[in-house]
Amino acid sequence: MATHEKPDRKNAISVIIPTYNCAECLTRAIGSVLTQTFQAIEIIVVDDGSMDNTAAVVTGYGSAVTYIYQENSGVSAARNTGIQAARGQWIAFLDSDDQWLPEKLSLQMELISRNPELRWVSCNYFFHNLETDQQRPVFQASQCEMLLKGMDYCDNFIQAVSAGVPFTPSVMMIHREVFHSSGMFREDVSYGEDLDLCLNISYHWPEIGFVRQPVAIYHWQRPGSLTFGRLENRIDGLIKVYDVHLELAKKYGVVDDLIVLICGMVKNCLLIMYQGDQNVGVGRLLAQYGRFLPFRWRWGIRFLKTFWPAHMPYAPKISRKILGIRS
Repeated sequence: MATHEKPDRKNAISVIIPTYNCAECLTRAIGSVLTQTFQAIEIIVVDDGSMDNTAAVVTGYGSAVTYIYQENSGVSAARNTGIQAARGQWIAFLDSDDQWLPEKLSLQMELISRNPELRWVSCNYFFHNLETDQQRPVFQASQCEMLLKGMDYCDNFIQAVSAGVPFTPSVMMIHREVFHSSGMFREDVSYGEDLDLCLNISYHWPEIGFVRQPVAIYHWQRPGSLTFGRLENRIDGLIKVYDVHLELAKKYGVVDDLIVLICGMVKNCLLIMYQGDQNVGVGRLLAQYGRFLPFRWRWGIRFLKTFWPAHMPYAPKISRKILGIRS
């Protein structure tokens, strides 16, 4: 049986679970919090206007879970509602379709106790492909050592994300004082709000803790299942976030680091949209950020677009070859 460690006031954790029509996953998410070896002082589920039986699922836990309902306003608004209601010194987020392993909070809090100057911490996690039912850790042990160089934290968040450090909300734990300085989740974008928040935090606290051991499971649906409209929303969100932070980065002297980060993310988006036959989306990203990309990418994407869509059955293999991406 797991030993449950009780928090003192300075390391009390509030867990925020935003949800929308995801009642079938909520039991798994909430259960993964209740079985933590380090106990949170509260679990707050913010129901963003669900039309399923979410309310019945949550209220079934009684006083163990706080239920807040709001009209549908988006995941950022739901997280912000949770932050405002939270009583803990630390805020940990968990999306309702993801889950934690039992030592997630304990290992993050141990890392913080060794590095009390840190104000936020991420962790390694398992990436679960729901289509193939395959699961793998995002970082192997050797990659963690190369990234951390024997430390508990990355000393530059922007560079760390460029190297692949995850910033998905389900693995993040953030001290509440951070939100007073950096603001909360941006509510006017439907994609990129987590990156926006993390960049705002990094300008004041560039060091971010990282637990090497995978202690969460991120459940992923294949990009091909997204509709074109949703892809367009993703592009709109990314452009809004990138444009704002290209200006802010000048103020904080991190423009070069941010451009490297943007290039990596734009490359990934271009490849996904190209292989999914999203010609308009590719053109918009190229027009906006093509000047930052290496020549091989600028030339390669334009070359590939010339033959759209005759070669689409071979898109993954051809595009990786032309763009110099290893399988």
